[in-house]
Amino acid sequence: MEYQFTHTMHGVVAKCSMDHEAFARWLNTELSNNPKELQDIFTEIAKCRIAPNYEAIFEGKEYTLYLSADEVMAKANNLDMAFDDLDEMEEGFNFYNEESIAFCGLEDFEAFLQAYQRFVNTLH
Repeated sequence: MEYQFTHTMHGVVAKCSMDHEAFARWLNTELSNNPKELQDIFTEIAKCRIAPNYEAIFEGKEYTLYLSADEVMAKANNLDMAFDDLDEMEEGFNFYNEESIAFCGLEDFEAFLQAYQRFVNTLH
C-alpha cells in the first residue's frame, strides 16, 4: 500500500494508492477527529497477532474498520445500502466502490498507522 500525508490548514490529510483509498478516507473522517483511538487500534492489532481467531471492529460515523490476524478492511457504512440498489441500475452502468472498501494485510496497515503517527508527532 502506498500512502502520503500532507498538512493543511484543516489538519493532516492522508492519501492512499487507488486500491486502498478507503483507508485514507477512513483515517481522514474517523481517526483525525479522534486521535486517542489510534492507541486503541494498536492494542487491537497486538491482540490479533496473539490470537489468530481474534477480530476487532471499530464502527465510525462513515466508515467501519475490521481487524483480524489475516487482513484489515475499511468499509463505508453506506455500502450495504448501495448493494440493495444494484438491481435498479440502468444497463451499461457499473457500481464504483473503490473509495468505499479496501483490504490490506495487518502488517501493512500497522505500518500505515505508524507512519501517520510519526507524521503527526513531527508537527507538534
